[in-house]
Amino acid sequence: MTESKIEQFAKDFKFITGMDLERRLPDNDFDTNKVASFVNRCEMLVEEEIKTRNPNYAIWKARGLSEPQLDAIYRATIEQAIYMFSVGDFNLMSGYDPITGVMTPLEELRKRAFSPMAKKVLTNAGLFYAGIGYSTNVGPDRTGWR
Repeated sequence: MTESKIEQFAKDFKFITGMDLERRLPDNDFDTNKVASFVNRCEMLVEEEIKTRNPNYAIWKARGLSEPQLDAIYRATIEQAIYMFSVGDFNLMSGYDPITGVMTPLEELRKRAFSPMAKKVLTNAGLFYAGIGYSTNVGPDRTGWR
């Protein structure tokens, strides 16, 4: 995201949750903006989840996403940020609990890595459905988004 979009994201996040990301996020070890790093990670996770479920997404993005699609991605990114802020980033967990010595299977952790509400937003917008959009045999004129 651009700096202006990240600033808007932080404002929207604060409006929805009442939490200021700048104050609540822990400092990072680099000379980077911790809010920008967090927002960009959330956006990357949302896009990777879309790509996992919809192989046409890369084609859609290259040709230009519609406003409803961009809005759904933005709202899903906010939901993913809320989820990650609340429960942590399951993508960084190994599954090992040093206190009990128990190992949680990675499949179980991966099931919990993505926000259920973000899934709902993207599903309702049709971004998880691989049949809509540009395909190699019908072309862009058959899309349901424009």
